[in-house]
Amino acid sequence: MVRSADATVIKAAKRWMHRDVEKIPASAVPELEKARAASPMLDKMVTMREELRQMWLNTSVSREQLTKDLQAWCHRAEESGIAALRDFSMRLRAAHV
Repeated sequence: MVRSADATVIKAAKRWMHRDVEKIPASAVPELEKARAASPMLDKMVTMREELRQMWLNTSVSREQLTKDLQAWCHRAEESGIAALRDFSMRLRAAHV
């Protein structure tokens, strides 16, 4: 359960959560860190988003390796207990077919 003070921090940080790490202004970083500390679920989502982004950016791996990495990411997303990650993973798998 998120306390109201934590909810306020999370709400304020939402403006930047969808951005790539390098595109977040330095002044917003402490706010995001507080939000992630207040919500382990949010922290997991941001971490997994960054992992997926890094996977797509890594052009040095083969298509087969990327497929294996993506399958492993999807499995972890589905096992995370976070509905948004599970749903996104299922959409990724459906698009891959």
